[in-house]
Amino acid sequence: MKGQFFLIGALVLIIILAGAVSVSRPMVKSPEDDLGFFFLNINSEYPKALNFGLSSGDANGTLQNFTEYVDGVMARHYINFTSVWVLLEGGTSSVHVTVGSHLKRDSWVQVDMTGTPVNMTVSDGSLNSTTITGVPSAFNCTITTESRTSVIDMVRDKVNFYAFFMLLRGKNFVKSEVIA
Repeated sequence: MKGQFFLIGALVLIIILAGAVSVSRPMVKSPEDDLGFFFLNINSEYPKALNFGLSSGDANGTLQNFTEYVDGVMARHYINFTSVWVLLEGGTSSVHVTVGSHLKRDSWVQVDMTGTPVNMTVSDGSLNSTTITGVPSAFNCTITTESRTSVIDMVRDKVNFYAFFMLLRGKNFVKSEVIA
């Protein structure tokens, strides 16, 4: 008789636990949900990384470190992260251009502020810089990568920033431009 009560008690306990497990919500987001979450986070954090870099005096290094950090976090979540960014720091009549690439291969970026395009080759995970002279105080900047062209209104006397990034997992992907 004692054994029957233990069996019935164990059976009731198993039923309660099985019911609780099936009713509880999963702690992990679905792949589609977390892709959107990461997308929104990166989209809002790039300008913050730029501001931190400018205030610390090393905008290029900060943006490069931030991009490498994001790449590592995305890899741990089985997300392919690719990014290219362009930092434009103006002077009296010239603009210093720095391009950072995390496109997983050597690539090129073309920057045009004066009607004469400047082609810059950049290796994956590295930076390339140049100075463009004769830039008007307000200008349209055309930034072309291998697969994308963007025209952005910019001002020479301030720091201008453009980034394009894409997150890809399986067949799901999101991509965005960040302008600051």
